[in-house]
Amino acid sequence: MPEKRTMLANAGARGFTRLGRNLGIKASLLLAFGTVSGLTAIACSVAWLAFSRVDATVQQLSTRSMPEVALSLDLARRSAEIAALAPALTATRTLDERKQQSEQLAGKLARLQSTIVELNGTAGQQFTAVEAGGREIAGKLEALDKAVDQRLRLAAKRSEMWVALGAADDQFQKVISPLLDD
Repeated sequence: MPEKRTMLANAGARGFTRLGRNLGIKASLLLAFGTVSGLTAIACSVAWLAFSRVDATVQQLSTRSMPEVALSLDLARRSAEIAALAPALTATRTLDERKQQSEQLAGKLARLQSTIVELNGTAGQQFTAVEAGGREIAGKLEALDKAVDQRLRLAAKRSEMWVALGAADDQFQKVISPLLDD
């Protein structure tokens, strides 16, 4: 049994052999801690690099992409408001109602156009097709407004003509009644 202890003691005192040298326990521990420290430093620098890339991506999202998304959502909301108002314009029954609906629609259309211009400025001219679509919508709404105005004016004129026709019929009945009675 004492032989085993002597062998273990000798093995511990010798340490391990590295590149043909016999290193002691102190040198072996120092080498192990140095290796762990070096690997930790390398892992930290890799993590630092990865987090700096993530930070750059988050900065891009928060400074560029999020405002574009917010403006795009605002554009969709304003487009939906205009789409909801267009049928109300066609359903108007008087010129005053048409004027009120037309003014409301023009205000919403102006805000839509300003949102498109702002989105174009933020996104770097990527939304020129949307801008062209906004102009097309404005043109179609203007044509719709003119058609509704014409319809209402013709309806008013038709109403006046019916009243005039009724008055002419009354006049005719007054003239013809005595002749028919004879």
